[in-house]
Amino acid sequence: MSEIINSMTGFGVGAAEAEGFGVRVEIKCVNNRGLKISVRSRPSLGVSEKKLRDVVSERLVRGSIDVYVNFERTGEGEACPIRAEAAR
Repeated sequence: MSEIINSMTGFGVGAAEAEGFGVRVEIKCVNNRGLKISVRSRPSLGVSEKKLRDVVSERLVRGSIDVYVNFERTGEGEACPIRAEAAR
């Protein structure tokens, strides 16, 4: 991994699409004495929120960081089968 950034102000956007789904991530950073990470996304991403925070904190040691994550269906994709027995 590259060196740790000590201070930064900036904005970045990244997007990817695969198998009928797309993700767009925006990160906004402003200088701050401590490290404050805010992650905003759909409630279903809550399981991965800690992983996102860990990735950001590995690269940044200070600043106020806002991370916005948006998932969307972009095509047909592969259907998710319904297991009737489990649903009952």
